[in-house]
Amino acid sequence: SELNKDIEGIEFADFIKCADKLIVPANICIYVTGDIREVIKSDYERLSDVISNRNHRIQFYNFSYDPYLRNDAHIIELAREDINQFIAVFDFLNPDCSEFTKSLIIDIYAEKLKIPELEISVDPCDAGVLYTGKKINSIKNQLTDISRDEYEKVRKAVVKKYIMCLQDKPEIFAMEAAQKLLLGISIQEYISYIEKCPYEKFLKLCSIADYKISEAQVIFRKEMR
Repeated sequence: SELNKDIEGIEFADFIKCADKLIVPANICIYVTGDIREVIKSDYERLSDVISNRNHRIQFYNFSYDPYLRNDAHIIELAREDINQFIAVFDFLNPDCSEFTKSLIIDIYAEKLKIPELEISVDPCDAGVLYTGKKINSIKNQLTDISRDEYEKVRKAVVKKYIMCLQDKPEIFAMEAAQKLLLGISIQEYISYIEKCPYEKFLKLCSIADYKISEAQVIFRKEMR
């Protein structure tokens, strides 16, 4: 695009000249989302060299994420219509837990809930389920325990869900396969694994993953005029 070409064409000397005239250091904040444990003091102190001859200093505020401190939340907001949004976040405390295992655990427990139009999200930064419902309730306790009979029914239902999606909605299946591939997961191997995964193996994976669940209920209520 034209914007990309303009950005790529900026010379460093021009950048410094404009920065010296236009940028007010006291009003600058750089927000970084992700793993910032490797950021050291010298990394951000080098920012001072970019804008010279100014009376300013760089401060580093580390609001690091701690899954052990995440709590449940119940939030009420004003909106144009009444909506209840529910989110259950899985914090996998074992840093070696693979995206494959995360997807498997969430897929099984999400199917156990039997909630229509429930959305599943799994990526290196976050994992959980989201849905909209009429009744305000908690699903947290349903995501940490499953009986052998429940597991066998749910496991078969998950496999059937993928097969039916491939047959009836191939474009959606292709999108799901692409999303899995971005996580390093072959959807064929994934479905095959679920099909053969015994109950004891699933419980062991859950134990190794060492996950913690936090729940948020966001309640939107119509503004009274």
